[in-house]
Amino acid sequence: MKIIVALGVALLSVAAASQTTTPRGASEGLVCKTTGETGSRLQRSRTCKSRAEWADFQRDQRNTIDRAQTKQFNLTIDEKGKMHGR
Repeated sequence: MKIIVALGVALLSVAAASQTTTPRGASEGLVCKTTGETGSRLQRSRTCKSRAEWADFQRDQRNTIDRAQTKQFNLTIDEKGKMHGR
């Protein structure tokens, strides 16, 4: 449980710390993001992808977090209104 929460927080912090730029002379569809490395104030990494690739990447991250969260908190309610976890 703690690992899943830590993973979600790490992904959100990386997304919040990222900066989006388009490189000079590049096509209109190429987007570069600079992200700070966890645990370092100075080290940065730069990743360039097309807009469609970034959309796929973000969708995959969101789906991974959603699956992890729903798998941990799969509650059912019986006929008497009592909740049961699986």
